[in-house]
Amino acid sequence: MSAAPPDVTDYLRAARPYQVREKAWLVMYYSIILSTVTSTSLKEKLQHNLWLALGDVGVLLEPSEVNIDAMLLVLSQASEFTGPSLCWMLATNACRMLQALGVNQRRLDRATRERRLMRFWHLNLLDKGLAIIFGRNPTFHHEMVRQIGLPTLEQIQPSRSHLTSTGTPGFFGAHYMYQKILLSHLMDSIWHCLYGEAKPNDRSI
Repeated sequence: MSAAPPDVTDYLRAARPYQVREKAWLVMYYSIILSTVTSTSLKEKLQHNLWLALGDVGVLLEPSEVNIDAMLLVLSQASEFTGPSLCWMLATNACRMLQALGVNQRRLDRATRERRLMRFWHLNLLDKGLAIIFGRNPTFHHEMVRQIGLPTLEQIQPSRSHLTSTGTPGFFGAHYMYQKILLSHLMDSIWHCLYGEAKPNDRSI
């Protein structure tokens, strides 16, 4: 995920969130804080602030990587405060925003393409999981997933980088993410087996 601009962090340090222009940064901030606090009264206040920030129409309608990240963080960090319908709406919005921005078009520079591919793989896992749970059509079509294909461990590693006790790069996170991406392909097949019109080979699935 991208780091917040200096002015955003300055406003948050100074307790002036109302001066943050892009409300997606506030959505991310409150989502992260909500996952760490234990006080019930503080959680209620933070949840109220989260809903205010999330109520900004730009966060939900304007395609941008920051808005996509904001919705991903709500779903992953503040899921206890979101009902099934809101989860589905946020995930669907994030997927459609990414489609509107483009994932792996040639016109994109390498860094942008790699960032968007990682967002795609994260969103695809979420998309397929929610589609199976709710019995609804996934936002990312099977053909789109096939065209993008599986990532390499080298592509995953930068977003999952951490150092081992010996100071060398660790690869567990990259391997774990790769297995989750393989799982999303299986979930796609399961969805087609359960809800799709064209029945695949049920026994192989």
